[in-house]
Amino acid sequence: MRASLLLFVVCLSQLVTADFTAAADSRIYHTKWNWYINASIGSIEAANCGPYVKFTITNTTQVSVVLDLPQRNDYFANIAWSIDNGVWKEYHMGNDTNVLLVDSLKPQDIHTVFLYIKNSNGWVDRWVGPSTNIRILGFDAPTGTIFNQPSDMSSKTMAVYGDSIAQGANTVELPTPHDFTIETDDAFPSFGFAVASAIGAEVSLLAWGGQGMTGGGSGNVPPLWSEEGTSNTSSWNWHNSKVKREFDECPNVILNVQGTNDGLFASKPQVTEKVLGWLISMRQTCPKSKIFQVVPFGRYSEEFIVKGFQQYRKKSNDRHAHLIQLGATAAKGLDHVSPSFCSGDGVHPWGWRSSQLGAQLAVAIAKYL
Repeated sequence: MRASLLLFVVCLSQLVTADFTAAADSRIYHTKWNWYINASIGSIEAANCGPYVKFTITNTTQVSVVLDLPQRNDYFANIAWSIDNGVWKEYHMGNDTNVLLVDSLKPQDIHTVFLYIKNSNGWVDRWVGPSTNIRILGFDAPTGTIFNQPSDMSSKTMAVYGDSIAQGANTVELPTPHDFTIETDDAFPSFGFAVASAIGAEVSLLAWGGQGMTGGGSGNVPPLWSEEGTSNTSSWNWHNSKVKREFDECPNVILNVQGTNDGLFASKPQVTEKVLGWLISMRQTCPKSKIFQVVPFGRYSEEFIVKGFQQYRKKSNDRHAHLIQLGATAAKGLDHVSPSFCSGDGVHPWGWRSSQLGAQLAVAIAKYL
């Protein structure tokens, strides 16, 4: 009896010393336009690749991320994290709801945690349910742990609209035929993070594989923009079929790097009207943001993208919207559907090349910032 009572007291003391901090807590930074907040429970949620959180902790030796049970019971996504810029670790999304990130911290020091959605299965529902939704409820740490946003957080923000190239598809390796494993993908080496690092911004990747200006992406994702603007015809201002993307605060910088899937196998003149329509809608929504319409690295749909941008400038005289064309140098090895030195399939750059292209893109836009 005494042994049972002692065990109960020990367990109770462990419960009392645990401290939970909700993911939406203001002391934890989350990228604003690719996570959405579930205000009823204080969680943050996303179904695409690249959303991240950053925070510092002190007065603790350990911290865990608390996840909701996913809708899927198969292997559909990975989250990855680094503590104090150390070695990457990752977790295959499954049935564990409390995942230990680290348990060997020096409590007297300030430690930085960076965690992001590394990759996700794009061939299952990412929009209607979405079945690939990842919900972070919060973080567990012992009572007395101090959470804060990192002191080196950038005040500049950026959103990147894109396709599988922007979400980091095939940055690691090329999938074998009929085996589209997510291990080939990693959002972090993608060009969007490289641009953000170069210009000193926090970045929200808004990227869906297979998507274009005129066609929807894999996993039931609709095209980027439509005149109707509904959740099943347009994605630029929707997280999924049920949740609208909030622009009560706008990114300082907005990039649209769509067009590859529109021109990969056939030219589509309707890209012009879609580019024009998206630019008008984006400017009405974010009147002060710097908007960059970027021709895809492989130069797909270039003619029609340029026409759409020119029509927009003629109509609006918008001096804070700019067309970016990196040209033939950036397109080498990415402008045909066959393997090259910088791509396993001639379309998706390896991680090192995507980062290089991000650096080139940063140089091209820097003069307008």
